[in-house]
Amino acid sequence: MSFSPSGDQRSVSEIRKCDKHAEILRERWGSFVSIKRHVDGRVSVVRDPSGLQPCYFMEADGAFVFSSDVDLLVKGGFLTPAIDWAVLGETLLFPGNFHAATALRGVTELLPGEQATITRNGISIGTVWSPWDIVVDVKMTYEDATRELRGALETVHRGLSSVSKQSLVTVSGGLDSSIIAALTSRDCTKTTLVTFYTDDPYGDERRYAQGLAEHLKCELLVLPYVAPELETCLTMRAFLPRPTNRGLAMGVDSTLRKLACKEESCMIFNGYGGDNVFCSLRSARPLSDAILHGRSLKLAGRVSRSLANLTGASYSQIWSAALRGVARALSGSTGYRWPRNSSMLGATLREIERPAILHPWLMRAEATMPGKAAHVASLVVAHNHLERFAQADNVTSVSPLLTSPIVERAISVPTWMWFENDLDRFIARKACSDLLPASLVSRTTKGTPVALHSRFFEAHRKSLGDYLANGLLADRNLLDRDAVARCCKSEGPSRGLDFLRILELVDVESWCRFWTEQGLLLH
Repeated sequence: MSFSPSGDQRSVSEIRKCDKHAEILRERWGSFVSIKRHVDGRVSVVRDPSGLQPCYFMEADGAFVFSSDVDLLVKGGFLTPAIDWAVLGETLLFPGNFHAATALRGVTELLPGEQATITRNGISIGTVWSPWDIVVDVKMTYEDATRELRGALETVHRGLSSVSKQSLVTVSGGLDSSIIAALTSRDCTKTTLVTFYTDDPYGDERRYAQGLAEHLKCELLVLPYVAPELETCLTMRAFLPRPTNRGLAMGVDSTLRKLACKEESCMIFNGYGGDNVFCSLRSARPLSDAILHGRSLKLAGRVSRSLANLTGASYSQIWSAALRGVARALSGSTGYRWPRNSSMLGATLREIERPAILHPWLMRAEATMPGKAAHVASLVVAHNHLERFAQADNVTSVSPLLTSPIVERAISVPTWMWFENDLDRFIARKACSDLLPASLVSRTTKGTPVALHSRFFEAHRKSLGDYLANGLLADRNLLDRDAVARCCKSEGPSRGLDFLRILELVDVESWCRFWTEQGLLLH
């Protein structure tokens, strides 16, 4: 599906009238992959910047095969699944570091905003859309930023509602999903809200979801968030070329698929990506940007106060970190250094300091604004979890906040403007304040199912430890066996966040076993 800048749906024949892919991305937004054959014999393929339409490719028998679904590459006889252990190891060490190389050998992802050009000599990849091409307007006023963001939000929802008149919207009780619910309910004939709750206070957002539903006059479905059985979690069917899906979310995903069928809605809207797009950083980098651009001491004071309130850091800590960022920028240090997590990983992995591959957005020489570099990096992280459902499910999870009209407006806003009045995402709050209950506009926290995850670990820790000790990750020396054993042999309530690392490793192990078995079956 594609739309004009004003939100009107555009047909495939109208897209074909565009001479160049850059023109297509300038004149169209949505969820699409465009393929064009040129008069000189070249074939070019471009993926829209939102990434909502998957696109993978591989070389097979001298040809390049593109697909929206890895499973189709397997069923078509092009791919015999085999794990790329080097990529997988770095996936564990650098969480969220999304790039073109997948963890299935030979399968590459055409990244959002990229163009592949195929000739007789092979294939080349180039970037035709990048957030670095969006100029940050340092003279923008808060009123300008608010008006332009609201306009982009309305354009996107007007377009999407023309495709799906009956919509399901998952709401978490937080700001971002509430914005999506409010705008969707205005444009769709019927909007049904869905919220999931756990039986502990930390994961129970029913009060906020009910208040939103009453404010919008929408039906609200309230459903329990229940962990799956251990065996179901360990034998999860993989459909992605990376281990990014989570076993404990299987029950929720299954329920949403059934609801979509019952409600006759092929789209499930969510607020995913809001923290990323609306620059909800938890660092001093936005203050660094404000200093580098000579903003007033008064404005810098407001930004630092908001950051201190959100992070719990002291003013001296905030300013020290911000000034270090300024010094690095002035010294010519460019790019973004991806954070690493070596917890419970093998010795060989722990020796790696930096990723072998980075997303091209993170390698631009212009990345001397620490805040904008972090903002762009957060967009890269968001692309890890766009595919919630398998293509065969005929259900699409839509993240409107990651569409290019909204991303472009958000990127043009100076990072410091998102932090005001002790709040983050300030421009988004201001832009949608008339649509939401006041309690949601000013809310800075939301619930989490972490207690459910903790109880799942406590109930199955021995089995999980055995599963990892006798698994493929351990065989490849990618795990610190002793550290895993210590965590899984501990008794009593979980302390710290090590249990979450164990659950993450279990999901990756399950993914590895699935694709390894598929490869053996084909052999």
